[in-house]
Amino acid sequence: NDGRIHPARIEETVEKVSREMDMQIKEAGEAAVFEAGIFGLHPELIKLIGRLKFRTSYGQNVYKHSVEVSMLAGQMAAELGLDVNFAKRAGLLHDITKNAPKEEHLQIFERFGIMLNDIEKNAAKLWHAISGAAYVKHILKIEDDEIVSAIRYHTTAKADMTLLEKIIFL
Repeated sequence: NDGRIHPARIEETVEKVSREMDMQIKEAGEAAVFEAGIFGLHPELIKLIGRLKFRTSYGQNVYKHSVEVSMLAGQMAAELGLDVNFAKRAGLLHDITKNAPKEEHLQIFERFGIMLNDIEKNAAKLWHAISGAAYVKHILKIEDDEIVSAIRYHTTAKADMTLLEKIIFL
């Protein structure tokens, strides 16, 4: 080692670390869906969930928060006689776009023709619920309207919420 920086070595190290991160992300996603007891999710969705492990919001790890919401949603659903797996899926996915950059939210809104009202335009902290619902419906192809709506209104609520929507809102 002559002390000089070698571009080939940098690229090699970046590649190695990227592979290791991809593996950690995959393992974290698999652990989350296993812990929540949710099976049959697309591998890309599992990877997306794993990425949450490396994100925080208001000092809280988004991954841990999403797994906890999933578990609590399942428990409440069981108490209310609802489909437990259904509630767990909604809970696990509710913050799926929580840490997306502003530009990504705006791209989702534009791509799927989502028009924000004046309050929403000025409340970027709410965007993840709106973009998350669109992402789940249009990109992940989860077409169950109740799961999509539970994700959409988990920050603001709405009139006449279903039990699942109320569980995810809580």
